Amino acid sequence: VGVYYYPWHGKDFHNGQGYLRKELDPPQLPMLGEYDDSDPAVIAQHMEWFRKANIGLLVTSWWGPNRIEDTNMLEVIMEHEHIGNLKIALHYETTGRIKNGEDMTVPRTDIQYMCENYFNHPNYYKIDGRPVIVMYISRKLE
Repeated sequence: VGVYYYPWHGKDFHNGQGYLRKELDPPQLPMLGEYDDSDPAVIAQHMEWFRKANIGLLVTSWWGPNRIEDTNMLEVIMEHEHIGNLKIALHYETTGRIKNGEDMTVPRTDIQYMCENYFNHPNYYKIDGRPVIVMYISRKLE
């Protein structure tokens, strides 16, 4: 079983902002409260929930090098002591990376970065030995 995963929550990004459930009466806050995805204890709890739910694949939002999602994935999640056999695939957010369908400079650079930083990790998801990237709005590549 695979799920989409958004490792962008934290003190400097999406913290307490922009989610409807906080505005409901009564508010429906996350089970861990407003958390930071760079906190190893938070990630340990997420991984425990993944194990209990038999989730074996995280398809994680990726907006580019050195963004919060990238940093949290590389420094916290993929190196977490409890990652076990959990597989990771990147969800390439084309709307934030491709401004028009003609200039493929950014996607080429991004894929090179992924090759250098993700694809050789033992937990990166592959089919027939080839790394998987999930493309958001793939028509942006036309």
